Amino acid sequence: MALVLLVWAGFAQTGQRPEERNLSSCLAGLPRCDLSRLSPGDLTEVGQAFMRRNLADCNAGRVTCDPVALTEAELTAVTAAYAQRNFDKCLHAMSNCDPTLLDAKQAAGVVAAAKERNLDKCLNGSSSCDVSLLNAKEAAAMVAANRRRNMDSCMAGLLNCDPSVLDTKEATLVSGAARRRNLDRCMSGSSTCDPTALDTKDAAAVSAASHRRNLNRCLNGSSGCDLLQLTPVERSSVATSARQRNLDNCMGGLPGCNPTLLTAPEMAAVVDAYRHRNATPARK
Repeated sequence: MALVLLVWAGFAQTGQRPEERNLSSCLAGLPRCDLSRLSPGDLTEVGQAFMRRNLADCNAGRVTCDPVALTEAELTAVTAAYAQRNFDKCLHAMSNCDPTLLDAKQAAGVVAAAKERNLDKCLNGSSSCDVSLLNAKEAAAMVAANRRRNMDSCMAGLLNCDPSVLDTKEATLVSGAARRRNLDRCMSGSSTCDPTALDTKDAAAVSAASHRRNLNRCLNGSSGCDLLQLTPVERSSVATSARQRNLDNCMGGLPGCNPTLLTAPEMAAVVDAYRHRNATPARK
């Protein structure tokens, strides 16, 4: 507010006479104001400007507020506004709350708000929960919320799962979820797969998935290919794919070409492709 007044005063004084510049400074409450140069009417105007500034400072709770300069009505309004601000601070547990200024109704509201915040903490498993502030119904709700959170953690396989508090039905559900997670890991070929936890049906499905992954690696010429796991028909398909990859490499002049694997017609096609790549473009 003071900065705005200073900037306003600076602009207002541009092109003004000395008397006008001095009045502007006094109206803005600036240190360079010379009260001795003001007329009685100016002094009244400056006094009114001070009262307005002081009321605004008091309403905003600024340290520049001078409560002595307020009228009785203004002091009553400012006091009520201050009490409301303090009440709001106490309701939100702010450090600058002054509980000694609260009336009985406000104090009860602050206590209720604190209990509500504590209940939220307890229901959300916060370490700052104060169980001693809960009534029987709230304590039961907290226990139920803790059980739900633990069940969710156990179902997701999290480390904070406490299996000791699960009932029989919950334990069965958690066990089923753990088996499904392990099956998913095994089906995707994860190193964290536990094959000993698979039943006969799941083990067969995992074996088939592993076989498909190996076949795809072999068909694509990947280093993880295990030819010994392939059937004769699959090995034939892998050999055909390998020959085609080698032909493609040779036709493109790539370093992965093995000319000893080419048939006579393939060699002729490769030589022809080489000539086309290296032929000198015809001049126009």
